[in-house]
Amino acid sequence: MLVADGIIRARYRDSMATPELMEPGTIYTITFDIGHISHLFEAEHSICVDISSSNFPKYLRNLNTGGVLYKETEWVVAENTIYHDADNPSYIMLPVIKDWPDGIPANQPAGTSSGRPLLQGQSTNSKIHN
Repeated sequence: MLVADGIIRARYRDSMATPELMEPGTIYTITFDIGHISHLFEAEHSICVDISSSNFPKYLRNLNTGGVLYKETEWVVAENTIYHDADNPSYIMLPVIKDWPDGIPANQPAGTSSGRPLLQGQSTNSKIHN
């Protein structure tokens, strides 16, 4: 089940106004905004995070050339590396809501009329290189 997704073209990782291509072998910090969500992850649940250089046809294609967007006809295969070591930690920020306002039952499932969120996430932060 897809809970949320986010997208950013790496050339716009620092600024939407000033694109900057990635250099092979260089590690970059990239933040993905997944919007505001509210989802219950029960004890023993696990989550899966997929990192891709494209999600076509949901989003416009990415031919990984660094060329002019939407005019490219040739493509190359991208190799993405996610770092998760002491020097380059990657993480997903998922704040946990521990205390509920009075009157909201703790056993009320998320998404019901109580509307109580149990877990809210806003972004992920990954260190990758191209």
